[in-house]
Amino acid sequence: MNISTGYPTTTFYVTIPTIDTGSKQPPGNAAGKLPGRIKRLKLKQQIRHNQVMSVQKKRTRDIATKRRVVLTGSECTGKTQIVQALAAHFDCPFSAEGARLYLDRQSMALTAQDIEPIACEQIAQEDAAVGRASELTIHDTDLLSTVIYARHYYQHCPDWIVDTAYSRARGLYLLCDIDLPWVSDGLLRDRGMGEQRAQLHSLFVAMLNQTGQHWMYIRGIGPAREQYAIAAVANYLAKGSITPSHDIDSP
Repeated sequence: MNISTGYPTTTFYVTIPTIDTGSKQPPGNAAGKLPGRIKRLKLKQQIRHNQVMSVQKKRTRDIATKRRVVLTGSECTGKTQIVQALAAHFDCPFSAEGARLYLDRQSMALTAQDIEPIACEQIAQEDAAVGRASELTIHDTDLLSTVIYARHYYQHCPDWIVDTAYSRARGLYLLCDIDLPWVSDGLLRDRGMGEQRAQLHSLFVAMLNQTGQHWMYIRGIGPAREQYAIAAVANYLAKGSITPSHDIDSP
């Protein structure tokens, strides 16, 4: 499986060879060689993991020089609309949600096989926006969201995605609350009822706390929601940093 980042100047690949471990007894002494083959496979995967992380460490250093705001949260909470409003207000670049762009190209329900290409798309979108920024970049979700959804729906997320997500996480996270009406999002992630948002919302809160991010809730209906987000980002830019303020309600 060859997976490209899609990033204009850098391409990496995650290669996972296939080993046939069928029920038939291998001829000769092949059975005794199987553990060795598995060990070599794991070693190759670890080498590839280290190569990927080496590339990502350099990108993380580039990201660290810019201010970063991430709109995050579960489905149908107004993230994309707020991202666009913030980018227009502060005249800065923004990145789109990688999973949405990937799905628009695939036009079919997502599976566990899509986790890595979605992560690569997310990285490429973020890096491209950061490359255009002079100071501030607004992101419509980031790789932490990819980790949350992968674990929630497929009970697994590749180590390189988790490590990359943690190393890139920084800046101000605006967690959109689930106080807006739920509307089905078609093939993207929804699997049933809007009540799943509450469960997913708790996973976002846990992730932001466990990884030590600076974050706050965004609440409100209509223009009030956008204005609260604008005020939060203005405060972040004025102070250069923030104190975690997730216990503060929006007006």
